[in-house]
Amino acid sequence: MAVDILIPGLKLVFCGYNPSLTSGRSRHHYAHPGNRFWRVLHATGITNRLYEPQEDERLLGFGIGFTNLCSRPTRRADELTRDEIRAGAEELRAKLEEFRPRVVAYTGIGAYQWFRATSKVGWGVQEASA
Repeated sequence: MAVDILIPGLKLVFCGYNPSLTSGRSRHHYAHPGNRFWRVLHATGITNRLYEPQEDERLLGFGIGFTNLCSRPTRRADELTRDEIRAGAEELRAKLEEFRPRVVAYTGIGAYQWFRATSKVGWGVQEASA
């Protein structure tokens, strides 16, 4: 499975639902060839060039880390069980408390909704902390 890339004091942590099957096999984040994550990351100017999934750990040098709400790779996020989501939310909360990143960017509104256990979430910056 894709492993967490976390150290204390990161500027930004990207948090997905869970690894894809491709990410699970490769052990790198957003590794499916159709995933636009790396192109969008570069297009926004967050990175100085287009990185490949196998370079995910290099982003620690920019203060950027990676984690997921749930660690089990699946074809689709809706394959996760409620118990996995609840347990994953507790584990994620503990990771965020331990590593204390400045910002957490959820790479899908649903990941944040599941983490907060609410459907009352809009796009953009959230007032509620992790």
